[in-house]
Amino acid sequence: MDNQSMMMGMLIKKYRLEQNMSQEALCQGICAVSYLSKIEKGSVNCSQEILHQLMEVLGIDLNRNPEELSEQREGLDQFFRNMFLYNLQEMDRLISQLNESKEMLQHSSLAVDYMLATGFHQHVGALHRESDLEELGSLVYGLLDYERYMSPHQTHLTHYLIGHFEMLHKGDYQKALSQFQRGARIKRDGIILEGLASVHYTLGNYAESIRLGDLAFQQLMEEGYLERAIGVCFVIAAAYANVRDIDNMLVYYRRLLTLSEKTDNSRRGGVHYNIGAAYLAVRKFEQAKNNLEKAYHYYKEEEPSYYDKFYLLQKLALASHGLGEPVQAEGYTGELQKLVRDNSERSIGASMETSLEWLIQLCIKKVPLKSPYSIDILRRLYKQAKKDSHHGFRTFYGDYLIEALKAQHKYKEALQITEEIFAQWKVSSKP
Repeated sequence: MDNQSMMMGMLIKKYRLEQNMSQEALCQGICAVSYLSKIEKGSVNCSQEILHQLMEVLGIDLNRNPEELSEQREGLDQFFRNMFLYNLQEMDRLISQLNESKEMLQHSSLAVDYMLATGFHQHVGALHRESDLEELGSLVYGLLDYERYMSPHQTHLTHYLIGHFEMLHKGDYQKALSQFQRGARIKRDGIILEGLASVHYTLGNYAESIRLGDLAFQQLMEEGYLERAIGVCFVIAAAYANVRDIDNMLVYYRRLLTLSEKTDNSRRGGVHYNIGAAYLAVRKFEQAKNNLEKAYHYYKEEEPSYYDKFYLLQKLALASHGLGEPVQAEGYTGELQKLVRDNSERSIGASMETSLEWLIQLCIKKVPLKSPYSIDILRRLYKQAKKDSHHGFRTFYGDYLIEALKAQHKYKEALQITEEIFAQWKVSSKP
C-alpha cells in the first residue's frame, strides 16, 4: 500500500476522533463501515470521490494542489536540513513561514512531516529557554500514534527526536538508547550514530561511544554536516578523557579546533575547559589550570551557558587548591557564589548545590579534604551525581572521595567505590 493512501486514512481517522464522530456517522451514505475501517488503516486505495465526500462531512478542505504541496515540501526539507546544520535562526524563519500555512499542511499528505518539524523546533527551543516539558513530551510521544502511517524516513526521525528528548530533557539515558537503537534499525546514518555515541558516553560506555563516534564522524562528514561532525569530536575526546587517555583526547581536540576554523562558531573555550578538566582528573594541576584559564579568557567572548560558567569556576578553584594557591582558590569560589546568587531564579540540581557547599568548605573555610566533614559531603555528592549527572561527574567526584578515604585509611570503602566506577570501563572496553 502506498504511503499517500495510508496518510489519507490517518488524516480521516485523526479528524473523525477529534470531532468525536463514530465511523457509522462519518460513512453514512458514502461507503460501508468496513470499507472506512480499511481506509483508516491504510489497507485500501481510496478513490478520490469517496475521499472528497468523507472530508466534506468532516468539514476538512483537503489540499491536493501539487504546486502548493511541492512548495511546502521544499520548505520542510530546508527546515530539516538547517536543523541538522544547527542553523537555529534559519530554523526559526522557516518554521514561521511554515506556520503561515499551518491549516493547509495539517490537511495534506505533509501532515506528519509538519508535526515532526514542529516537534523538533520546540525541542531545540526548550534547550535554550524555559519550556513546558510535559507539553513537549505529549507532542513528541504523540507522533507514535501515527507510526503505522509513516514512511521509514519519518519513523527514523521520530525515534531520533524521542531519543534526544529523553536524553536532554528527561535524563533517562536507557530510554534514549532504546529509541536511538530503533532508529538505527531503520537507517544507520550520521545523526543516529551521533545520538548513539552521545548516549553511550553519558552511560559511561566509553569504548562503545568512541567506536560509534568514529563511525558517526565519517558519516556526518560525507553527508555534509560539519557542525555535527565537530560535535562528535567533542564526544570522542571526552570519552578518551574519562578513561584517562590524554594523548588520544588531545588528537581529537586538535581535530576539532582545526575543523572549527571552517565555521563561525568558536569552540576554543569549551575545548580548553575539557582539556583542563581531564588534566585535573589525573591531578596534573599546572596543565589543568593553564587550560582552564584559557577557557576563562575565551568564555568572555563566547558567552557560555550558566552551567558552563559554574563548572569552569569549580574546576579553577580545585586546580588552584591543588597547586597550593589558597588566595586564588578562594577567589574563584567566591566568584562561583556570586554567579549562583546572581542567577537565583535558576533551579540547579542537588549535585551542583552540594558541589558549591564542598568548595566553600575546602577553599574558603579551609577544611582539609581528608576531614570527616569533607568526606561526608563528598559521599553525598558522589551519590547525588549518580542520580542527576552523567557517568563522568560520578567518576570525577568519586576520585576525590577515594583520595579522601585513603587519607583516612578507609581502604575498604575506597576500594568499593573504585570498583563501582571502573568496573563499567572494563565492561565497555571489551573489543
